[in-house]
Amino acid sequence: MTSQSPLDDFKAALSSVARAVTRDAEVEVGFTADAPAQIGKAIKVPTPSRTLPADQVAEARGFADSYALRMKHHSEKLHAAARPAEPLAAAAFDAMERARIEALGARHMDGMRSNLSASLAMRMRSDPISRAQGREDVPISSALELMLREALTGDRAPQGTETGLSLVREWITNEAGGDLTALSMLLDDQTAFAETAKLALRHLDLIQSDEPLEQGAEDGGEQDESEAEESQEEQESEDGGSGESQVDARAEMAGDQADDGDSDPDAQEMEADGEPEMGGEGDEGMLPVRPNRLPSD
Repeated sequence: MTSQSPLDDFKAALSSVARAVTRDAEVEVGFTADAPAQIGKAIKVPTPSRTLPADQVAEARGFADSYALRMKHHSEKLHAAARPAEPLAAAAFDAMERARIEALGARHMDGMRSNLSASLAMRMRSDPISRAQGREDVPISSALELMLREALTGDRAPQGTETGLSLVREWITNEAGGDLTALSMLLDDQTAFAETAKLALRHLDLIQSDEPLEQGAEDGGEQDESEAEESQEEQESEDGGSGESQVDARAEMAGDQADDGDSDPDAQEMEADGEPEMGGEGDEGMLPVRPNRLPSD
């Protein structure tokens, strides 16, 4: 019977830990010379050399732990529904979700925390952020992942990324620092975390905000309507006042005419029945004229 090699034993140990984390007996960890990946319940991690150097062992453990945590704490359906459409924003959103998942393990297990740091350092060595000379050279997704990791766990960025991160740190802090702090309170709620992560991306102008209804236009319409009503009321008030003024003026004129009639002996007598004569159609609303003589018997 052929005995297992140390590499086989290591692979079996990785699978055992992954099953314990996910609580799924069907999870299997294997090695690959390609990029690490997780497909269904199969996890592929970098193949260490046969002598199992400590740094390579830690890196392999870190990738296995990261994918196991993802299987336990991540819903692909929720992630896909919340994922932004813009490519840069989508990449940053993915990186922020990875930081959330790994922080859940790093916060509670020191051994896993060390492994995750090793796998992160391995990823960052080939990331453009480690070679960035200017702000435009820094992948925003990598910078956000590192800064969010600091906010969630307190762990500093891996060696070699400090220069690149310093090129965008102030900008990210000024525009979305409050959002990164808020995310530390939402680790266990993927939906709420995703919404706040998108808010941070919006503050960084990686997501175009939907244009809200212009409040000024809405208020302006209400103001115009109110002004129209006030104008109508003022017009009615002016018209009413004008009508009363006309009535008063006509009454005064009638009084003057009556006085003139008393002093004029040739003034025309009123009708014998003594009823006052009302004004014609042209004098509608005119007060009755006082007769200048008493009716005769």
